[in-house]
This record gives sequence, C-alpha cells and structure tokens, in this order.
Amino acid sequence: MFTPVGKKETGVFAVDVATKVLSYFNEYYGIPYPLKKCDMIAIADFSAGAMENWGLITYRETALLIDQANSGVAQKQRVAYVIAHELAHQWFGNLVTMEWWKELWLNEGFATFVGNQAIAHLFPQWDIWTQFSSQYFNRALALDGLENSHPIEVEVHSSAEIEEIFDIISYSKGASVIRMIAELIGEDKFRKGLNIYLNRHKYSNAVTVDLWKALEEASGFSVGEFMNTYTKVTGYPLLTVETADAKEGKFNLSQRRFLQSGAEDTNSQTWWISTPVGLPKESDKNFPKTDLKFQKQATVTIPATIGKSWFKFNAGQSSFLRIKYSNDILGKLSDAINKLELPAMDRIGLQDDAFALAKAGLMSTSQALLIAKGYVNEVDYTVWSDLLINLGKMSVVWSNEPNFEDYQEFMRSLLSKIHAKLGWDAIKGESDLDTLLRGTILNRLGANDDKKVIAEAQKRFKLFLEKKGTIEADYRALVYGLVVSNGGEEEYNQVYNIFKTAEMHEEKLRALQVLGHTRNQTLIKKTLELALSEEVRAQDIMYPIMSCASNRFAREATWEFFKAHFAQFKARVGDSAMVFDRTIGYAIQYFTSEEKAVDIEHFFKEHPVPNADRTIKQSIESIRSNAKWLKNNRDETAKWLKENKSF
Repeated sequence: MFTPVGKKETGVFAVDVATKVLSYFNEYYGIPYPLKKCDMIAIADFSAGAMENWGLITYRETALLIDQANSGVAQKQRVAYVIAHELAHQWFGNLVTMEWWKELWLNEGFATFVGNQAIAHLFPQWDIWTQFSSQYFNRALALDGLENSHPIEVEVHSSAEIEEIFDIISYSKGASVIRMIAELIGEDKFRKGLNIYLNRHKYSNAVTVDLWKALEEASGFSVGEFMNTYTKVTGYPLLTVETADAKEGKFNLSQRRFLQSGAEDTNSQTWWISTPVGLPKESDKNFPKTDLKFQKQATVTIPATIGKSWFKFNAGQSSFLRIKYSNDILGKLSDAINKLELPAMDRIGLQDDAFALAKAGLMSTSQALLIAKGYVNEVDYTVWSDLLINLGKMSVVWSNEPNFEDYQEFMRSLLSKIHAKLGWDAIKGESDLDTLLRGTILNRLGANDDKKVIAEAQKRFKLFLEKKGTIEADYRALVYGLVVSNGGEEEYNQVYNIFKTAEMHEEKLRALQVLGHTRNQTLIKKTLELALSEEVRAQDIMYPIMSCASNRFAREATWEFFKAHFAQFKARVGDSAMVFDRTIGYAIQYFTSEEKAVDIEHFFKEHPVPNADRTIKQSIESIRSNAKWLKNNRDETAKWLKENKSF
C-alpha cells in the first residue's frame, strides 16, 4: 500500500478492506488470487477513479484514503466499493481478458456487480443491494430510456468510441442485467458457471457468449436466448399490467420499448420478460413468477394474487424494465407504500417508474406527485435518496416557473415528519444509514428554502470556524453549500479558504463542489475561473462547472463561460477525454428549453468533440424531453401544487 508522504494512517481502512475482499473473492470465484501480492497506490492527479493494473492498482486519493477523524460513512462506502471493484478485475478482466472493446461491459459490468456483492458481504449494515437499486439500476434505466443510448455489446471502430463506452450502460446496466440472470438461475448455479468460465478461459481472451455458455452448463437454462436482447439491443421493455379479472387472478400484460420521449418504438422490439410477483407477507422463495417470452401481449393467471390487498410485478427490482399499472392496481400499491408494507426495493421502484412515466407523458405529473406524497411516512435512507433524486430532477425543470415556491413548500411538507424524527444530531445507537439519511433530508430542506435548517447550518458553521463546535464529516458539504448559497462574499471566502487549506483531498472537494451555489454573479464568475486555474487539479475541473450549472442562478453564466473558454478547457484536460466528457455533460445537462437545445447543438457542430459525441447527443435529447415535460404538464401541475403544497 502506497500513500502520500505523511498520510500512512489514511491507508489503514483500505488495507483492511482489501485483505478481506481478496479472501472473499478467493472463495467466491473458487480460484485463488493468482499473483504473489497486490499493491495499491494513491495518485495525486489521476483522471480515472481507479485502474485495475494486475498486481498494482492505481487510485485517486479520494478513492483510497480514509481519515478516520474527517471521513464520513459515504466516503467509507465509496472507498470500500472502489477497492472491491478493482480487485474483482484481478479475475474478471486480468485473469480472463475481453477479446475486444465490444466486450468492455464484461469487465466493468461484472466488476460492478460482484464489487457490490463483496461489500454487501463485508458490511451487511449498509444494505448494499437496496442502494444498488438506486445507484446503479435506476441510473441505468434513466440513461437507457434515451434514443441516443447504445447496446451493452456495442461495436467499436475507433479510439474515440472506446472512451465513450466507459459509461453508465457498460457499468450500471451491465451490472443490472448480470444481477438479473443471477437472480433468475440462483446463486449456486451462477457461481458454478463463473468458475467454469474462468477456468476455461484463464490467461486468455473471452467474449460474452463464452460466459452465457458456462452459465447454461451450470444451470440448464437458456441464458444466451434470454440475455441477447438485454445486451445486444438498445433500451428495455415497459411492461403494462392491467386487471382482466381480479376474482380469477387474471391480468393483461403487454410490452413495448420504453422511451423517455414517450414515443412508440418503430422496431417493435420484444424481450423475454421473466419477473417475480411480490405479495403481502410472502417470502422471496414463494414469489410466483410470470413469463412474457418475446410476446407483445398476453393474458396471465396468477392465482396467488386473489384476495390480496396488493401485488407487485418485478418484486425485488431484479428484472431490467419499467412497469405501468392500471389505476386500480396502482391505488393499492400506493396505500401499501404509505403503510410501509412494500419492501424498500419495491418502494424505490414504484416511485422511480412513476416519475419516468410522467416525464414520458404516460402518466400525469400530478399523479406522480400524489404517489410521492404517500412516502411521508418513509424511514429508509435509500428510498428517500432515490425519491429525492426524482423530485430534484423535477425541481430543475420547474425552477423558473412562477409557482416554484409552491413546489418548495410541498417539499418542506413532505420532509417535515422525517426531519422531526432525525433532527441534526446523531441519536444513540443509530445506524450508518440513519446518518446518511439525516444529511440527505437536511440537504433537501435547505435547498428548498427551509429557514430553520438554513439558520442552523449557518450557526454550526460559525462555531466550526471559531473551533467551538464540530460538523460531522457526512454533513460538511451540505453545511458549506447552505452557507454559500444563503450568504455573501464573506461566507464564500470562508468556504474557499477551506478548499485552499485542507490537507485531505476529500475535504478540498467538499468545499470546491459547493462554491458554485452562490447567487452572487461576481462570485459565480470567480468559481468558473477557478476551474481553469492551477488551484484546481486537472482531474477536478468538472466540479466547479457542476456546482455552477446545477445552480439555477448560475446555469446560463456557466454555459456562456464554457463556450467562451472552450479552447482553454480542452487544453487544460489534455489527453483526459473522460474528464472533458464529464465537464461537457455537467455544463449542458440542466437546461430545459428547445432554444437551449438548438444553441448547444449548433455550438458542438462547430466545435466537435468526438470522444464526447454520445454524451452531447444524450444531453440534448434530455433537454428536449424536459422541455416537452414542462410544456405538457405546466398547468395541471401548477394547480395540483397550489392545492397540495401544505399537508
């Protein structure tokens, strides 16, 4: 283990995790780690998060180092996962290597899946698979709902195309479909198939079909036939479920490709859908399953649903799809959410589908908000986190509307009960996830102009600067951000000074990522200029851009600054296409008008960036979807918010 000089103690957590993860993978794969040792090194300026070089894994400092006094739960989760991901590659990627870049997903999707598997084993208190459903599964659904997505197995013809596929599809969708097949055939058969695959192809190359063949040998299931449409085809199915005869347990099912735009898929693509049905007080082992094998529509009978207050397709959120229910089924599910009867993963899935359907014009936004209102009794960190991501996306789209204050009041009402339970300070015996939940709730309340939360953040920051009080590591970024967004030059400079003087890069980033939250146009410009200065490492230039672009008072200034200094940004990142791609994405993704989509399209036509071409197209498509969402839902949403803003 190699750390910067004087920071030896910050590597202790990583060494402990790595040792345990290696032991876990030795057993999981059934093949001992093949080298004599495995070194890890923290590098000051490194464009990627980490790189799985065989026997010498390289990391950004923030992906490897933990300061026990100043690193919070979120940072420990990140470091533990990145280590597990890179160690997974020592078998899946190094011992067996992809034949060509088309199989990149075999490396990254699998390492993402099994990295989470290892951390779930080592840290059961983190409830990793519930977090997976938000951080990986739902992110993949969001991106793959675009027409400008790409298949998991994508043809690669140039170096620019290689850079483009290190994305959510390869990592998150890849991991999600691997989890799907693992759940379908069972863990024992899945691990047996992996062992066959690794032993058969060790010290050589492999392609996707080689993995399918090994899993078929182990399970007897037609893995290749099932998985082909999920890996070779762009997108995923929307499964519509309607009641045919509730008394007989009959339901009409139909499938089509889900598109964020709401458009019909002209290719009439179908998938093999095999999904479990969740029922009240049923164990996972007793879940009935239903198949729609490449059929456009079918009527199925599920006797186990008869007399049940609710049932839910895709129990456990393992099948890679979205679901649209008829109103009678949805009403019962909404009631189960309010009573916390649905498992957490399913509570996550229901609201995520609702907001996606609303954006696509397949459900009204007011209905999605009504479903969200039902989460007022929610207590799970990941459920809240994902719901607030979706409500945050809506906030971006509605932020310039005259009724935006009604939206903010609705948010404060929704969060009031959980805030009253958690407060600001740790409760004796609480879990790590409660710690994360508190920060999430405080952050959203502050962002929605909760005066008491803002005042408390300012008070705690003042005591922190005077060394009369501390701020827990997991809450520092939100406190810094609220101080900057609700203060002036003095507060901005105080947070800027933290960025300048902090020794740990983790703490520097906490401050850097919130400087763009200011409402002062002069300070916004200062933050944007900071991105091009030597004060910010080249690997980190996207953070000031992200900070400003996400601020509704700085969004336009950010894009104009980026256009005016395009050449400098390009020169600053040099050969790091990944950093430039992310910087571009942050600079443009928050707009919500057709006019801005045209402006962005025109600019990059004159200033092409081949390595970021797909990101640019995806961002423009999202902007147009947001514009359409707002236009089609503006009036009815305004009316609903006015009537439901306080409860």
